[in-house]
Amino acid sequence: CSVNAQNQRELAFALITDNDTDRQDPAILGYDPDPKLAATALHAACFGNHIQIVKYLIDKGANYFLRNQLGETPIDNGKDWEPIRKFFEDYLIPNYLNRLNPSIPRESILGCHDRQPNNCIWEYKLVKGFEWEEFTMTEHNTLSMSLMPNKGDQSFNSTIHLSSGQSTYTINLLTFYRGSKNQEPQPAAKDSAAWIRCRGSSIANFDIHCIWQLMFVKCETSNSSATTKTLPPPPSLDAVTIPSVYDSKFQLKLNSWYTCDSELNALLDQSMNNRRRYVDINHIYIGQIRCNLFSFTFTDDAKTILGFVRWIPKFIVNTLHNQTFIKELDNFQAGNQSNPIPLTTKRLEQSIRSKPISDDKESDIDYGDNDEAESVVETEADDTDDSTQLIDSIPNVGNWCLADIENNDFQQSTTE
Repeated sequence: CSVNAQNQRELAFALITDNDTDRQDPAILGYDPDPKLAATALHAACFGNHIQIVKYLIDKGANYFLRNQLGETPIDNGKDWEPIRKFFEDYLIPNYLNRLNPSIPRESILGCHDRQPNNCIWEYKLVKGFEWEEFTMTEHNTLSMSLMPNKGDQSFNSTIHLSSGQSTYTINLLTFYRGSKNQEPQPAAKDSAAWIRCRGSSIANFDIHCIWQLMFVKCETSNSSATTKTLPPPPSLDAVTIPSVYDSKFQLKLNSWYTCDSELNALLDQSMNNRRRYVDINHIYIGQIRCNLFSFTFTDDAKTILGFVRWIPKFIVNTLHNQTFIKELDNFQAGNQSNPIPLTTKRLEQSIRSKPISDDKESDIDYGDNDEAESVVETEADDTDDSTQLIDSIPNVGNWCLADIENNDFQQSTTE
């Protein structure tokens, strides 16, 4: 059966949602809410403090945000058990700011009707540097306001000027690049050009879709060993899409941004939407790495591969005469002459609703690389288990059966 199958026995009433203030009053509801109805296997495992079963079910794709008839999530059912609570505190990202005792999320980002803007941290890194530094709060507010969608999807200024002390910088919002100082009373010895990023959800903070990028700062692999004796090339100010199929000419370069292919982009989008802290990837060119979506970094187990993660806004052509048509732009090739605007969730939903799926004349949305990716996605819940192995190349469809409990897969996941 499906890992997210809900108990439907005698379920004749609607589920309770967060908006129902009288959800526990039978006199108003007309029936007694039963927490067992619409519950999943994960509800039961969390309620019974079965931590290994919880990890196993989540590895199989269990949805920890599904609600029972009482409006409870599996997280709610396990909040009184320390092992369950600590697991979800590490597995999920409550927020990106240093708030005391943040509550564990109960909804996905897209499923949350009360999103918290400014739950993010703006940072910059010198193009020739290796450390990320936080912007000041004034600079943070300026950058955040620059990405807020305008009403009516009117014009968008993709270049802004950022004042910092006695200096002024030019910020390119297409590429998240900060130019050198325009006004510099005492010029610094080193170049001040820098990359910028926003640690947090692009949708939760700005209601815009994004494109994910990776930067390698260390990559000691068999493919790179032959070039270690030569000086590394200077950092590139362009971005290259990671091939999703084998390309004998492709070689990773350090300190340059690589745009994720469609499959990796979708994986990171989904993980961010589900508020996951870690996501493991095994890719033909990247190898096996773990991305930390809180610190926006990635590494492999041996620490031979290290790098940074960031997202840049997904831009489209601003077609005021036709809101149903979406044409994506290459952020590193487009300019203000392309009249770019960020792709908001509202604009995407409007385009999807306005045209039938079969009509591909003008309603097609170009998501970039559509080639099949030869990558394997791992969804290991126990992020501290060193014995973790890759799942099969066939993606998990969220199904399990009682026979799984007897096989090695389950036995390994329950081994302390």
